[in-house]
Amino acid sequence: MTTWPRDELERIAATDDLHIAPFREDGKTYGTPTWIWSVVVDGTLYMRGYNGQNSRWYQATIRQRAGRITAAGMTKEVMFEPVNGAINDWIDDAYRCKYSTSPYLAPMISDRARAATVRVTPKELKIVAMQKRRLGQGLEVSALSLGCMGYGKARDIPDRQQMIALLREAVDLGMDFFDTAEVYGPWTNEEMVGEAFAGVRGKVKIATKFGWGIDQAMGEHRGGVNSTPAQIRSAVEVSLRRLRTDYIDLLYQHRVDPDVPMED
Repeated sequence: MTTWPRDELERIAATDDLHIAPFREDGKTYGTPTWIWSVVVDGTLYMRGYNGQNSRWYQATIRQRAGRITAAGMTKEVMFEPVNGAINDWIDDAYRCKYSTSPYLAPMISDRARAATVRVTPKELKIVAMQKRRLGQGLEVSALSLGCMGYGKARDIPDRQQMIALLREAVDLGMDFFDTAEVYGPWTNEEMVGEAFAGVRGKVKIATKFGWGIDQAMGEHRGGVNSTPAQIRSAVEVSLRRLRTDYIDLLYQHRVDPDVPMED
């Protein structure tokens, strides 16, 4: 049985937005996501059926034993296992602690709900080793890489935490090359990428770009292009801060500035 990474389990424990979707009868398509209470006890995730063993999602977990959950901005493939015995007393205590003010607490610690208690564990994924590609004079990157431009429009990234979770999961799956630019936002995309890879910088290669007429004091796109040496130097300095790093793996010009000779 696989176990949850500590950081993921802590995020799930702290939220109340878990939705469960066991497989349908074909074992391939997911059922309709159902919002359900969940608790963590001794490093393990549990949930119960409000209607006991008559709960449709509970019946599906017993038949299929697998599916997925979404919580705290993550989507995870999981396995389900019914549980009984003394552990239910600890689960009762966890429900009392997390949902103490809810009028639905009593039904969730009743004998009916206790009889529909499920242990949820992450599914062990078989990951094929990522192929590599060599760029230019020797930068080796994952064959499957990710451009981050589409995550957020202008300065608005309403799903920022979900996107950060996606980027981190991409690293877990073997990707190591990610592309951003100062103009995306401007600035906000680089900030998001920097937050996503804080603590795992050594595992990833980051590409970012300069070349647009970005006001380096206000973060506003003034229109047109600007690749003067002073502009490039300023752009790189603040990109490093936003990316939370002291080096950029691949830095390149987003658009050619016809007014600045390339040798400058």
